[in-house]
Amino acid sequence: EELQDQFSRFVVVYSYACKYLLRGKSLTEEGEDGAALVERGLLTQHELDLMHSSPSWQPHFCLDIIREVIVQLHMIPGGKGLRMDDTNKIHGQLFRCLDNTLKDMNTLIGNCVVFVPVVCLQATMQSL
Repeated sequence: EELQDQFSRFVVVYSYACKYLLRGKSLTEEGEDGAALVERGLLTQHELDLMHSSPSWQPHFCLDIIREVIVQLHMIPGGKGLRMDDTNKIHGQLFRCLDNTLKDMNTLIGNCVVFVPVVCLQATMQSL
């Protein structure tokens, strides 16, 4: 249940991290939503502190946590975790779907990491 909770929390936090990345800000800036996410229990203070060190990589941090949770869910013994057997056609399709979704999210937000500084540079050049 703890892993499910962590998975859900970071899906929500991912959307906030993307919002701030696209605005050229950080979740951890004073007056932004980082502290409120800690108060609401969506992040721990330690998690927020880890995200503070690299603001433009905050969405990637969330995706890494989500991936790690999925790996841990696979390792729960006794068939009580997320069981995906590649020899089972349905399990294989489910895993590929989940993995491809995370890959697409990573690619899309990765393009924004490159795009945002370019847009800022273009705006600066135009103002000169």
